[in-house]
Amino acid sequence: MGDRALQAQALAGLAEIHLARAEPTLAIREVERALAVHRELEDAVRETEDLRILAVALDQEGRIDDATECLRVVIERATEHERPLLVAAAQRDLGTSSPAKATSR
Repeated sequence: MGDRALQAQALAGLAEIHLARAEPTLAIREVERALAVHRELEDAVRETEDLRILAVALDQEGRIDDATECLRVVIERATEHERPLLVAAAQRDLGTSSPAKATSR
C-alpha cells in the first residue's frame, strides 16, 4: 500500500471515529477526502467502503434520502466486487437508518 493509499485509509478511519462521536459534519469532510484519493488511485473497493461511511454520516445529519441512495449504491457495488461483508454492513446500516428506526416504533 502506497503513502496516498495509507493516507486515505487513515482519513476513512478518522471519519469513522467522528461517526462514533456523533460528529457527522467532520466525518463527511474526512471521508470525502478519502474518497477523492481512492478515486484518484482507482481503488473501487475502498471507494465503496468510503461511500458506506459517507452514507452513515449523511443519515446522522438527517439527510435520509441521500443516505439511503448511497447505501443502495454501496450494496450494488459491493456485490459486483464480491465483498459480502461490505454488503452485509451496508444492509445493516440501511436497516438501522433513521427511516427504518422510525417505522419500527
